[in-house]
Amino acid sequence: MTNHTKDNQDTQIPSYYIKYHQKISKYIEDAVSVAQEAKKKGLDISDKVESPIGYDLPDRIAKIHEIDISSRLRILLPELGKELTALKIAEEIVLGKYGGITIEERLNNAVRVGLSVVTEGVTVAPLQGIYDVKIKTNANKSEYLSVSFAGPIRSAGGTEAAVTMLIADHVRRIVGLDKYIANSFDDEISRYVEELRIYEREVGSFQFKVSDKDVIHCVSSLPVEIDGVDTDPVEVVGHRNLQRVSTNRVRGGALRVMNDGLIGRSRKLLKIVETLKLEGWEWLKTLEGAIQTAEDDTVSHRMTEVITGRPVLSMQKKIGGFRLRYGRCCNTGFATIGIHPTIPILLNYAIAVGTQIKIDAPGKASTIALVDSIEPPIVKLNDGSVMKIETLNQAKTIASKVTKILYLGDILVSYGDFLENNTQLLPSSYVEEIWALELEGKLASKDPDSYFKIFDRERLTELVQHPLEKKPSIIEAFKISQFFEIPLYPGYVFYWTALTPDEFNHLITKLMESGESIKNTNERASLLCDSELKETLEKLGIIHSLSLEGSRITIDDPDQLYILRELIVKCIDYGSKIINSWNQALSWTLIQTLPRHIFYMSSPNY
Repeated sequence: MTNHTKDNQDTQIPSYYIKYHQKISKYIEDAVSVAQEAKKKGLDISDKVESPIGYDLPDRIAKIHEIDISSRLRILLPELGKELTALKIAEEIVLGKYGGITIEERLNNAVRVGLSVVTEGVTVAPLQGIYDVKIKTNANKSEYLSVSFAGPIRSAGGTEAAVTMLIADHVRRIVGLDKYIANSFDDEISRYVEELRIYEREVGSFQFKVSDKDVIHCVSSLPVEIDGVDTDPVEVVGHRNLQRVSTNRVRGGALRVMNDGLIGRSRKLLKIVETLKLEGWEWLKTLEGAIQTAEDDTVSHRMTEVITGRPVLSMQKKIGGFRLRYGRCCNTGFATIGIHPTIPILLNYAIAVGTQIKIDAPGKASTIALVDSIEPPIVKLNDGSVMKIETLNQAKTIASKVTKILYLGDILVSYGDFLENNTQLLPSSYVEEIWALELEGKLASKDPDSYFKIFDRERLTELVQHPLEKKPSIIEAFKISQFFEIPLYPGYVFYWTALTPDEFNHLITKLMESGESIKNTNERASLLCDSELKETLEKLGIIHSLSLEGSRITIDDPDQLYILRELIVKCIDYGSKIINSWNQALSWTLIQTLPRHIFYMSSPNY
């Protein structure tokens, strides 16, 4: 027995919790008793209460399907988890352990119960989403399994609907049925392609946009047929009256399972296949799925998915969007991301806590939470000044003066989201936590006597353990960076990689022209303003304001001014070799500091 199990057994439920639960249960039982008495009067079409009471998941599933499997599920679920339990109970049902006269009846029950286990018995998908489960015949007279879906299968969710096909394939193997062979009689593969595109054009869009190539590969590789009943009064034009397809109308349920389930979530499904050790689904690896190629990554393609009236927050690979940051806070986690608390104010509350947003990665959507320890936004005001907005009061004061949000700041995404969706990790921005780990590594690899003469032992420990709370001073940060040969503390790093070489060249030229005034001040310095220099400073995220009717640019942040002074010193050292100065600026980061900007589209669902 694990310690976790022991802790659960030792935990005592407070008595008032037990009394509250008993009170609620009694209310429900009394209500059901009254309803049952009313049913006995024979005034209704049925003589019993249609909604049975399920006290836990096994009880709920057993009563939904009217099969006595609750005791067995109570044993399997804690040991195997949902997916493996679904396969195991489906296997036992199809082998006749729980009744069923014909093979088709047992197959039908097995697939429906398996889906109920996966969806935890809280949707109508197992009853109404699966229309029928039949045994059909290929052209070579071999028998295969066909699952027919209806519209309500959408309530199961894409992944769960796709798992239905895994369960169906598993029980198919148990009873010895052959694989489904597409195009046995007609061009069924092309029918799916035509049907999918007609549905998208005439009925509505799906969660994901998939390619014709993926549809063809999916249908031709499936071991179990995806069939369905017609869901909308729209008919196909070219591939009509097919022998194994009962309708010429579009089959929304079947299309949804294929598009949003098997193809759209192919990577997540592949992870489940590998966990369950199922054979015959290796072809999922070759699907492009919902991940767009570089050619598809265009504004026009993205905008086709936006519902009219809903705000688009940023576009992928565009400077200024959210900066990807890995991590979790106490109020974030699975499918819940964190943004800085000032963002909703600056966006005029287009988004707020609990808003659901559509995203590119790692999943299809997330819910918003607020985290104040991540990088805040940088904005441009109507007087031309640039500010970093770190507090709520500051955001409320200047919100009406903001003309442009230069950087939206960090967006906190947990590694678990990528793991759950089986999505490749994207490059992270260089953040304080990574800096602390690098510093810790250097401390371990160097002789302590070599740096304890220069740095305070307790101070280094603080920086390693609390890099966000115990921020180093700018002088301290440079000293640590140079001595230990690690990147500059991320809080002081400009967005150097946002610049082109020409823009950097122009910046260095302007800094050299004002070199004396910058070097001789510790608090504020001004540069002669021109439009190119102004845009460059905005791209770098340097805090500044305009003075003398816009003719001068004043650097307002003393720490950033110190960095520019250091850069001028390097420029003097390197003379006319501007590229060396560029490399020096980048060497302060070593790792790309410009974020991975992800496409985030707000969807006001609260």
